[in-house]
Amino acid sequence: MDMTLPPHTPFDESTASVPAGKAAPTDTENLLRSITDRIPARLAYYDKDLICRYCNAAHAGRYGKKPEDMLGSHLSEVVRPELLPEILPRVAATLSGNAQTFEAERTDASGQLRYYEVHYLPDQRNGEVHGIFIELHDITERRRTEEIVLHANQDLEERVRMRNAELFQSEQRFRLMVDAIQDYCIYFVDEEGQITEWSESAQRLHGHRRDQITGQHFRALLATDNAGEDEVDPDQVLRLAKAHGQWETRGWRLREDGSRFWAHTVLTALRNEAGELQGLSAITRDMTAAKSLEDVMNDLNRELEKRVAERTQQLVAANKDLDVFSHMVSHDLRAPLRHISSFITLLQEHIGQSGDTLTLQYLGSIVKASKRMSLMIEGLLEYARLGRVTVEMQPVPLSPLLESVVAHLKQENPDRRIDWTIDTELPVVKGDAMMLAQA
Repeated sequence: MDMTLPPHTPFDESTASVPAGKAAPTDTENLLRSITDRIPARLAYYDKDLICRYCNAAHAGRYGKKPEDMLGSHLSEVVRPELLPEILPRVAATLSGNAQTFEAERTDASGQLRYYEVHYLPDQRNGEVHGIFIELHDITERRRTEEIVLHANQDLEERVRMRNAELFQSEQRFRLMVDAIQDYCIYFVDEEGQITEWSESAQRLHGHRRDQITGQHFRALLATDNAGEDEVDPDQVLRLAKAHGQWETRGWRLREDGSRFWAHTVLTALRNEAGELQGLSAITRDMTAAKSLEDVMNDLNRELEKRVAERTQQLVAANKDLDVFSHMVSHDLRAPLRHISSFITLLQEHIGQSGDTLTLQYLGSIVKASKRMSLMIEGLLEYARLGRVTVEMQPVPLSPLLESVVAHLKQENPDRRIDWTIDTELPVVKGDAMMLAQA
């Protein structure tokens, strides 16, 4: 199609306002103009020669004119030259009978950028196009709102993308941690105890693949002869974990190959912010080494207790022998010793000072040996009694205790003169007063 502008025909205002053969505008036409002048949209009509035959006040005002001043103006006189390459192809298409709808950016009289939704409609009558109806709607505010919403959406999408990336990284770290831990495993069950998620760590510890174990009840991981080890059965464990938030069990667990290992399992109820149960996590730790060590310690404790019992029996037997010996000493040794002491005393009295020096020396030695033997027997009996005396630990003031001991010694040895100096501010100690006095 030829995109050149048709030749400009001089416009006769009288023929535009009052076409030949027609009367002046009627009241109805004036009413319609009044209505269109109040419409914010820009309305215009150009004939097939691109001469303006009608426009409303909004369209004329865009160019700083009145509607009557626009009549007869050629399109090239209205539109800026730089816009013609954009407009003419659409005008040509409309004159060919094809309506055009598009958005355009235009600068207003103040230099501000405005956005318009433009409609070019062909004036078709009897199969022939006589002109173009032009309608422009100012959509600047809508576009600005759309841009604001677009930027807000883009910002929101970026935040969502970043948050999703953070969540993905966090989930990846958690997954790597769950899969990489050793001697532990983590898996998840629903509220009925059915396994819903199975980690790599769980596969390493139990040996089951994800497709083998998912959907089974977690009791499949427990040894059938576990009775007496766990406090409660699996169903009760679930109820307690849901009721208390967490529950711990210990017992034998099964591997896929049938082998067993001793484990400690913690079931934790997982709830959302509304308190709704989302399932439970199960953390199982292989405690076989600790169990073996505990068994060894128990065996050692039992062996130690056995040895202590045997040693106690030996000590009891030794104490009995000591009691027998002390009884023998008290009855079989002390009586002859008393007789010896008595006869020596009588012999000394009989001889008096008339005996020779050597005889008196021998008698003195016998008396000293007799006393020493008596002291040894008393010490032995005292040692035997110590094993049967109950030690009563209590606060004991040392100063009064020493004074009583000194008084006893003075009474037993009236011929000896000793000057005693006892500090009156000696401390109070904890012990058995009687045994301290004997010491």
